[in-house]
Amino acid sequence: MVNEWTEPSFHDGDGFDGSASSMDTDTSSLGEEQSEDKTEMDIAEESAPEPSSLDEGTTKLAEELEVTKQQLIRTLADFDNFRRRARQEKEDLVKSAARSVLLELLPIADNFDRAVSSLSVEGVSEQLVTGIGMVQRQLQALLEKQGVERMNVVGETFNPEYHDAVLQEAASDEHPAGTVVDVLQAGYMLNGKVLRPAMVKVTV
Repeated sequence: MVNEWTEPSFHDGDGFDGSASSMDTDTSSLGEEQSEDKTEMDIAEESAPEPSSLDEGTTKLAEELEVTKQQLIRTLADFDNFRRRARQEKEDLVKSAARSVLLELLPIADNFDRAVSSLSVEGVSEQLVTGIGMVQRQLQALLEKQGVERMNVVGETFNPEYHDAVLQEAASDEHPAGTVVDVLQAGYMLNGKVLRPAMVKVTV
């Protein structure tokens, strides 16, 4: 028995035709994706800055940072100077106020000096002398606590910076010319500087 050959028929629903169509579609999509990727790469390459542009930008940024740094240093230095001046001005103001107050206390100290000298005679109550002397010492202690020191100038060579000559007497072998021989009003120093010069008698 002879077998008859039958020609194969292809239908739209068979897998062969679908596969061919799918391959064509995939190939087309792949080409489009590659084209898009290439376009994106071209854009990235075109937009990427040249090395020389990067160097110039870096140099400019470094210069701007240096300028900012120098401005900051100057600002900090100015602030430090301002703070130092403010502190010094405050100290000077306090010292000036203290000096004024202390100068007003000196006449009181002078009065105690004169009182003690006048009471050192016969017939004056010993208790009165002791009481006034005690107050005088307390006042001197208060002045010393504030940095005020009493000058001891008898026997020193006259110095107009520390002494105010109000009386004179003839020089002698014991007291050459220009020697302080007596103090009429005590002088005082404040922290190493003259608060009030001493009124003295000098030889000429």
